[in-house]
Amino acid sequence: MLLWSGAFIAVRAGLPFVSALSFLGSRFTLACLVLVAVSLLIPSLRRDWARIGHLWPHLAISGALINGAYLSGGYLAMTTIKGAMMALIGALAPVLTAFISNRLLGERISAVQWLGFTLGFIGVVMVVGVEPEGLTLTPGLGWALASMVCIVAGTLYFNRFCRNVPLLPSNCVQLGAGAVFCWLLVLPFESPHVTPTWTLFWSFGYLTFAVSLGAMAIYLYMLNNGSAGRAIANLYLTPGVAALMGWLLLDERFAVGALAGFLVSMLGLWLVNRKPTARPAS
Repeated sequence: MLLWSGAFIAVRAGLPFVSALSFLGSRFTLACLVLVAVSLLIPSLRRDWARIGHLWPHLAISGALINGAYLSGGYLAMTTIKGAMMALIGALAPVLTAFISNRLLGERISAVQWLGFTLGFIGVVMVVGVEPEGLTLTPGLGWALASMVCIVAGTLYFNRFCRNVPLLPSNCVQLGAGAVFCWLLVLPFESPHVTPTWTLFWSFGYLTFAVSLGAMAIYLYMLNNGSAGRAIANLYLTPGVAALMGWLLLDERFAVGALAGFLVSMLGLWLVNRKPTARPAS
């Protein structure tokens, strides 16, 4: 969660100096090329590519949704709505994922886990707050909702078709698909520009190596070894950790209510991931 939450700080630092979609496309392209180079340099990793087989199209679709569509929608949304509203809408993703995976994929979700999902969402609301004017129907709100739907769809798609795929080639294909998706959006949605600064360089480096290579690999690992709902429920902690990092690094205000909300979200995540107590044999 530290890696994901740090992305909020890095994005806010870098976006004033570069167009959003070009920033994303460049980030995904570089991360994909790094993984290709690592695969070529380490012979033992080359065999992992053969295990992908017919899953290439499935990995590309999930990558376009999770990397390209989800983040592109989020970046476009934040041009007109506040980050707090974006976090609030994003908090709907774990509940929606759990509901769909329970209905369509047969993933069993206990009453305690449903309570955890509910507490996780309540905790996010306490952290970011709710401003009624933010709920006004605007293009930014539409992009935020579309972004949330895309990460739910990508998570469920990966969990259904791409489980037990080696992490390196899996992440590489998905990052490449995300890069193609973003570059296709550049022409219709923005005029690329960049102002080179040291802030932009560290922001780009962090988002490329820590988030696209590090955090995404961890997320895919969780999807490979658990349920879709449990994996995406970790997003409940992102607003709280991001607010805490903003207080530590940027001298931003961190209210007592936000701290309480963060603790509620942590309790919710623990309930979602808690293993049921084994019943003694009769």
